[in-house]
Amino acid sequence: MDEDFEYCGECTVCNEPVDLSDMGNCSECGSVFHWGDCGTWNNGQHMCQNCIQDKCDHDWEDIGNGKKQCTYEECQKIKDE
Repeated sequence: MDEDFEYCGECTVCNEPVDLSDMGNCSECGSVFHWGDCGTWNNGQHMCQNCIQDKCDHDWEDIGNGKKQCTYEECQKIKDE
């Protein structure tokens, strides 16, 4: 591990260690995640992909490879089928 790595916990989405410089803290479940890769802003709050998928109530379309994408243009979240 890099000597500058500041461990903040395991990512709730991918289960990999999270560095402070790459950390998001989910406003919904309180877990840490890799900002940008495993979560982002959702309705003005930091949120992990797990909680984003649970909260999205838009329509979903199949995009292949076992994934679905939200059809709402401003949302465009992707989840596993």
